[in-house]
Amino acid sequence: MLTGAWMWTANQLAALFPAAVQGRAFLQVTMAMGAGCLVATLVVLARLGLPPQRLAWFAAAPTIVAYAFMNWDALPVLLATVALALHRHGRDAGAGIAAGLGAAAKLYPVLLVPLFVLARLGSGRPRGAAVTAGAAAGAWLAVNVPVALAAPAGWGRFLELSRTRLADHDSLYRMAEVYLLPGDARFPVGPLNLVTGALFLIAAVVIVVAGLRVRAAADAAELFLPLLIAFLLTSKVYSPQFSLWLLAPLALSLPRLRPFLVFCAADLAVFLTRFPWLGGRQGFTPAPGYGWFAAAIAARAVVLGWIAWVSVRERPAYQIPTRPLSPALRFRCRR
Repeated sequence: MLTGAWMWTANQLAALFPAAVQGRAFLQVTMAMGAGCLVATLVVLARLGLPPQRLAWFAAAPTIVAYAFMNWDALPVLLATVALALHRHGRDAGAGIAAGLGAAAKLYPVLLVPLFVLARLGSGRPRGAAVTAGAAAGAWLAVNVPVALAAPAGWGRFLELSRTRLADHDSLYRMAEVYLLPGDARFPVGPLNLVTGALFLIAAVVIVVAGLRVRAAADAAELFLPLLIAFLLTSKVYSPQFSLWLLAPLALSLPRLRPFLVFCAADLAVFLTRFPWLGGRQGFTPAPGYGWFAAAIAARAVVLGWIAWVSVRERPAYQIPTRPLSPALRFRCRR
């Protein structure tokens, strides 16, 4: 729902311009709002204590250049990063609210909530776990319930589209359809939904169990990156701008530079083959065949699997400074 509010706000601002340029103004306003969110994300990462070379992983990534202004994903990227920062500083209610608002803008920040809860339980703070979960649920409900009551059909449109959507061009399932099924056959959407959900749940359990073998439960939030990768790879949809979701967790959690550079190359290869291939489907030439696009998708999936493995098995090579809790917060934690 926050994404819809974002679009509505951009439209209202664009309406202040003369009618002849409102279409262009909408694009420019949207780009300005997205740029503001991305700059704010960089500021949050800097305030977390990331060194300049790590900040460059976010600010100078080819993914930023390719997808910064595609769709409206800069807002959930900011909210997810704010949630991680607040959790790191012991602000449980704030972390839950940011994660809940992020989930109201795009689903993926909800993955943070169980990790935050597990971290607080692992550090002996059940009250903090309850506050985080309650704040996340409250923030999500505060955004969604009024819209669902006022316009139930519109509110449920996204859920219906997600339920009935076939495998996206950029997903591994679509590649399997092209190479394994005859003709233009597609996987039935019902079984596909079940398979994607089951695969993600299995992958999530494996990631958490394996990750907690090499880190304390109090550091469970470090597993956000591999959990997010599992979500992307098992999903039937991997829209191009979804790679923006990975940049801040990569800068925060990936132990080494080389996997990040390889990811940048693979993600750029998807960009450079995807859109020319789509253009070829509309008659534009020259255009690469599907095989080139599929090879890029497969290569990116392999690289992401490698990154997930590394980030599960190895902890970050540096420790982000943690600000001491305020006396009032320490009192609430003891309670």
